[in-house]
Amino acid sequence: MIYNEEYIDLITEAHPRAMGLPYSKALPDTYHVIRPLFSRCMNERETITIPEIEVQFERARKGFLEE
Repeated sequence: MIYNEEYIDLITEAHPRAMGLPYSKALPDTYHVIRPLFSRCMNERETITIPEIEVQFERARKGFLEE
């Protein structure tokens, strides 16, 4: 993964370990949701926008558990 400073708040404990890792290794708890989207982009060369998809991350950020 390559990401910016704003993304650090989302991936919390995975940073800095996630830098340079494949998504499947960096965030395995959400990979099952993201993988089909990656596949559509890579295999079908399709641009995707899916506003109705909801990916929940449970992360402790700044002392609070968030979904």
